[in-house]
Amino acid sequence: MRWPLTPTQKQLLQDVAAGHVLKDHRYLDGRKLFRLHYLDDRSPRAINRLTLFILLQRGLLASNKKFPAATYLLTDKGRRYLTDYKTTAHGPHNYPNP
Repeated sequence: MRWPLTPTQKQLLQDVAAGHVLKDHRYLDGRKLFRLHYLDDRSPRAINRLTLFILLQRGLLASNKKFPAATYLLTDKGRRYLTDYKTTAHGPHNYPNP
């Protein structure tokens, strides 16, 4: 059984769909920080590693695997999820798990 996406996970998908840029910033010492870079003048927002991991595991996001800053993009499955999620008449609580 798959757990439904959390509001935070859904919002991250919506932010990426809106054109904001999700990147991981890798450092030579092994650190990796995940940040959402907004299109406007807002400061980048830190993204929880687990939030991103779940979206990757479900195939809703994918990485371009670039060093030192990989970019994460919506997959076709991620786009379909958002389209279905927005158009369902039942609202978010009754939407089937991706």
